[in-house]
Amino acid sequence: MDELNGIQRPPRMLLPGTTARLMKTAMLPLLLGGIWFLVGGAVGGLFFALGNPLRDYQLSRGASNAEATVTEIKLAYSTEVNSRHPWIIRYTFQANGQTWEGKSSTLDESFVGRLAEGSKIQVEYLPAKPSVNRAKGTKASVFPWPVFIAPAFFLVAGGLVFVAGMAKVLRMRSLLTNGQVTVGKVNHLFHRGGRQPINVFYTFADSRGMEWTGRTRTYSYGVLHNIALGQDVKIVYDYANPNRNFAFEVYGIHFPERT
Repeated sequence: MDELNGIQRPPRMLLPGTTARLMKTAMLPLLLGGIWFLVGGAVGGLFFALGNPLRDYQLSRGASNAEATVTEIKLAYSTEVNSRHPWIIRYTFQANGQTWEGKSSTLDESFVGRLAEGSKIQVEYLPAKPSVNRAKGTKASVFPWPVFIAPAFFLVAGGLVFVAGMAKVLRMRSLLTNGQVTVGKVNHLFHRGGRQPINVFYTFADSRGMEWTGRTRTYSYGVLHNIALGQDVKIVYDYANPNRNFAFEVYGIHFPERT
């Protein structure tokens, strides 16, 4: 196979831009996973900025009490909980020899109706960290913890999908670096049409003479004009497991010439 003579033996160097081409093959999981991860992180971060629900859990397990002075009462028009705007109560109190500021949220209008700036209320706080506090009978967080399930799902799912896409890229890069290179024959091309991927099916023989089949998928539709049935196509495969293979020519990947 004269066309393979110029290819370096493994481990071989890869040309600049090879990783970028491989990332294009995993564009869907990388893009989708990245978007999900960013959306989940942004929404979850926004919810946490409005009040960490873990603080309510901490306060329910062991808090000290103090008297506080209300400094502000306002309706949070930019936030909705069960189609209602919560009230935000700000206050100051003394703990551990210092003055602390705090805020709580509530949907209880009867509770808010009894308050005014300067009113005295009871607050709960963590003795070791008074910055974690809430007005007694209210919540430190604007949103209950179930609200965080959706952004947490997108954050975790997006991260897993992105990692899976990157793992595919790294496996293919490793195969290009350390795999065996041979020439196969295209025996089938399949495309459902539209923006569906093109499937290139091929057969090849490994270095031991055993026959194998493979498939490489691509969204580069120029392949339909550049590859035909019966055409030779360069394959890289894992010597220990030839089922792990792909036709790197389909992705426009080339190796540096052996010097």
